[in-house]
Order: sequence, then C-alpha cells, then structure tokens
Amino acid sequence: TAVAEHTDLGRFVATLNGQPELVGVGQLSQHTVDGARAAGMDEARTAWFADAAEASSDVAGRCAGRALLLKGSRGMRMERIFDTLSAGRGR
Repeated sequence: TAVAEHTDLGRFVATLNGQPELVGVGQLSQHTVDGARAAGMDEARTAWFADAAEASSDVAGRCAGRALLLKGSRGMRMERIFDTLSAGRGR
C-alpha cells in the first residue's frame, strides 16, 4: 500500500550515512517522516507540513550547507519550495 511504501522510505532515510534533513510535504509524506523517526532518526532532523507554502520558510533554514531530502507529490506544488530557495540566493 502507499502508506507502507512511504513508511519504508522513511525507515530507509534513517539508515543513510550522515543522516540528511528530511522534510515531508502532504498527507502521505507524514508516513515517511513517521517511519524515519520510528527507525531512530532524530526528530530535530525531520519536519512535516501540510503544504509547500507552509514548508518553504522551514526548508530555507534547514538547507544551509546540509543535505536535504524533500518528499512530496507533484500535486503539492513542490516548486514553491525551490522558488523560495532560489530567491534566497539572489536569483
């Protein structure tokens, strides 16, 4: 099921070397974040937001020189996050 696959993805992220920041956007991505936390990923390195607009300001603060994984569907309009990050770089 989609829920199980999202949860498994979170568990996998928790095993990555250097544990990147994980930000989930949208309903199903909550399971990704929950899976990562259940597998031992530090909650401070994870966040979940209902939509991309809500996530944008958080993501800008998380990505300073660190790896960041964003999980969200195309329908969540994830490009809003990239627009925010690009604007912060003076583009």
